[in-house]
Amino acid sequence: MPIPMQDKEKIAQNLSLVKEKIAIACKKSGRKEADVLLVAVSKYMTIEQIDILYELGVRDFAESYVQSLSNRYDYFKEYKDIKWHFIGHLQKNKVRKLFNIPIALIHSVDSVDLIRAISKRINDGVKCLLQVNFGLDNKEFGFRDLDELKRAIDVINQSRLIECQGLMCIAPNTDDIEVIRSCFAQARSWANILNLRELSMGMSNDYENAIEEGATIVRIGSALIS
Repeated sequence: MPIPMQDKEKIAQNLSLVKEKIAIACKKSGRKEADVLLVAVSKYMTIEQIDILYELGVRDFAESYVQSLSNRYDYFKEYKDIKWHFIGHLQKNKVRKLFNIPIALIHSVDSVDLIRAISKRINDGVKCLLQVNFGLDNKEFGFRDLDELKRAIDVINQSRLIECQGLMCIAPNTDDIEVIRSCFAQARSWANILNLRELSMGMSNDYENAIEEGATIVRIGSALIS
């Protein structure tokens, strides 16, 4: 079914505005716009919306569930230059299925047990980020301090198939932007200590602040389609 022109125009306007805000945040923090990768979080997008963003030049998309990612990959497999990212909690029993798909980057490696499960179930190399969690809810996933991150990297270094490229930050669920910024700054500090270059942090409501605090990857969903 043809996509209404107003939908295309709205998404084009949204994408242009997001890119403009990324450029402004980069300029404020003395960084180059090319240093920040926009990843479109497609888990709430329709096939048509993903297709529009692809037509507009977006090539990096992210999903949070293995089955959904598998379905999207199958649908768009003729688009050879799409890069698929995984940003959700990965259950150990889903690892093999996830890596049946070419994954550009898994953002959400959140435990040593998961690292070991990945090591046992993959045959080719995989690039990942370690998920940092600054929330107060113990039910949330992710590493909570620098010592845990160092231990995780030690385990990764024992595998020749996993490459840790950086950290993914999950900030607390709060409207206090200063609290969120302090978490972003802490993640940047830990990445520097660990000599990791990538920082995936910032979503539709806080990506400008994340960029100012050092994000190299921003995960944008609703700001592109709302």
